[in-house]
Amino acid sequence: MDINLQDKTIVVIDDEFSQRKLLYLIFTKGGANVHTAAGHQEGLALLETHAPDLMLIDIMMPEVDGITLCRQVREISDVPIIIVSAKRRPEDVVAGLRAGADDYIIKPYDFKVLVERAKAAIRRGKNGLHAPVHTTFRDDVLFIDLENQRVIVEDEPVKLDGIEFALLDYLVRNANKPCTYSDILVNVWGENCGYRPEYIHAYIWRLRQKIEPSPKQPVYFVTEDNDVGFRFIFAEAPAAEKTPLTVESNSAKSQPGNQAANGRQMRMYTNPLVTANGRLNLAASS
Repeated sequence: MDINLQDKTIVVIDDEFSQRKLLYLIFTKGGANVHTAAGHQEGLALLETHAPDLMLIDIMMPEVDGITLCRQVREISDVPIIIVSAKRRPEDVVAGLRAGADDYIIKPYDFKVLVERAKAAIRRGKNGLHAPVHTTFRDDVLFIDLENQRVIVEDEPVKLDGIEFALLDYLVRNANKPCTYSDILVNVWGENCGYRPEYIHAYIWRLRQKIEPSPKQPVYFVTEDNDVGFRFIFAEAPAAEKTPLTVESNSAKSQPGNQAANGRQMRMYTNPLVTANGRLNLAASS
């Protein structure tokens, strides 16, 4: 579903005039109402007076940085936030997402990609309200019922241990949102587990083996850019849009990538929201 920017309001907060002007031109060209601010006080005032559909926030600003500003915004509003910054280290991305940002875009950026990710954030935000929490998921291959702790793949029940299901539960309840290693560890293993991302990698591998049609090309459990975490892709498009790829030859059927961990033969198909290498398809996510 595409988003029409003509009735949307966007607030841009960046201390550099050239960046404010650039973002202003990009989004007004699409018909959006754009308001700009050079710092946190002016930005918070714009949030209060204009009730924007999206905020674009830079990190490196004097007085109050973008991470702190993001936290301040989250205390009073659920408006979608995208951090747009030249800081590209994984720890910077993690800090932005943990502060409450819905997405993180690194400068310099492709204009079209920026606009599409902005549209996706606005769509998920649904005018400042939290997106609905999914407790069930169904498509042509997979069925998940969190409330009753049921997982069915290709019409066959899948058994998950306690940690596997807890990880699945957290990712599905945050479907289509980036989940950082730190957030996953705290919510699945608890606050006292320390920073052990290898735990997550091990259990994501196990979930992929049991659930993914092709574990080496995941379409559900997708790695975030810069390897800062994972997200569960909930394809809101109709299930019919997931194109089956029929595996006909015996040699193809015998390849390990076409079988689940329990040896069950599985159909291969593509998810419109995921690229061939297991990353989020930005064009299809808007």
